[in-house]
Amino acid sequence: MVTIVSLLLCDCNYHVRLLSRQATIQKKLEYKKCFEYTGDLHSGDNVNFKVAGLATGSFTIDTLPREDATLILVVQPHDRASMAVSFASHVFAGFSGPQVALLDAFQGPSSSLVELRPEGGDENLETLRYNSVMSLEEGDYQVVLQQDKEKKLEADLRV
Repeated sequence: MVTIVSLLLCDCNYHVRLLSRQATIQKKLEYKKCFEYTGDLHSGDNVNFKVAGLATGSFTIDTLPREDATLILVVQPHDRASMAVSFASHVFAGFSGPQVALLDAFQGPSSSLVELRPEGGDENLETLRYNSVMSLEEGDYQVVLQQDKEKKLEADLRV
């Protein structure tokens, strides 16, 4: 019996120096942009990243899920001293409702909090954990990044 699994690769560039990318997928990827790849991926496949023709990192597909899934792969700096990259990733399970993954791609000391609240509902404020995933009901939300008492970034989220 042969099982065919569809894996959607959503690849995001959060490495300021990785301005364009040449990989086995052969796609340029601008800073803070994502793309979706729906081609054929197999266990053991590598997604190789280059900057100006120099290899900076490689992500290996270890094992594939048994059912259709979406893999989000975030490219981020490995450190501040080199061009090397590291990766944050998450495989979204085949769940019928919306899911949100919070991946921490920031390097350095930080004590920030991420809060999520349904639009117009301060009483339902929820603090999210980094490197976690949660299921949400469809609707409008506000995401708040609280860096300290004075600094706050807000963004709207529709799921």
